[in-house]
Amino acid sequence: MLPTATCAHLAEEVGEVCRAVLRLSGYKPAAERDGRQELAEELADATTFLVKLAYTFDIDLEEALADNRRKCERRYVDPQQGREEAARYLQTTQAWLDQQAEGAERAPSLPGTNGGESL
Repeated sequence: MLPTATCAHLAEEVGEVCRAVLRLSGYKPAAERDGRQELAEELADATTFLVKLAYTFDIDLEEALADNRRKCERRYVDPQQGREEAARYLQTTQAWLDQQAEGAERAPSLPGTNGGESL
């Protein structure tokens, strides 16, 4: 299989991981099967294609993961730093959502439209 086909399969599996997360978080209706089991299966499928790409390009995935861990440990020496970054992200996201909600109340039309009517 060509690496590009493997990438396409990986993208498909990542989409399925996202769908499982949306179901588990209540954003989408729950699946007929156990949500955690669904997520576990989709994560395993996605991991399989990641490993296949690493193998295809002769990448030592264990070494790459160890390097990544060291990089993260250097970046987040203090766990509080990560919590502060997450808090800033959530605060910024909430401010943006509030702004969108206020804008929707004042002007319900979408950008590029004229009050919902065709231009």
